[in-house]
Amino acid sequence: HASLLIGDVIYFFGGRDGKSYYNSLHQLDLEQLIWRNAQPRHTSHAPMKKIGCGMVSFGQDKLVLFAGYGIPSPRVHPGSVFIPNKRFTDGRGWCNELHVFHTKTGTMSYQPTTGTPPPCRSFSLTNISTTKAIMFGGVAADLTLLK
Repeated sequence: HASLLIGDVIYFFGGRDGKSYYNSLHQLDLEQLIWRNAQPRHTSHAPMKKIGCGMVSFGQDKLVLFAGYGIPSPRVHPGSVFIPNKRFTDGRGWCNELHVFHTKTGTMSYQPTTGTPPPCRSFSLTNISTTKAIMFGGVAADLTLLK
């Protein structure tokens, strides 16, 4: 899973229970200690069911999800890459898709990018300011440990 604090709310995305991968989004209001389902209103732009993805905030109203490892969405978004893990037959693998969840509207959108994105991987992503993040380590699609 990935988790992130924005204001007094912690957001949790994805995860795995040992046999299934998830792309669910939940939030915990820390002032009221109330859990809420924060699933996006429109699922046509849903990220794949995954673990090992990065999630950072952009301002106070956006969550940015990037990459990860899991089961692909029915369609791979333009500009995204999915690399299957050939050691398994269930279709799981690595992606480099990028999505933005808008906390005020409850919508998720796929964000096409330009330039050369980092390779598909599972990893850690951490905010260092409200406009910058650091990607650290992880596992590449060829099972190389990244530093």
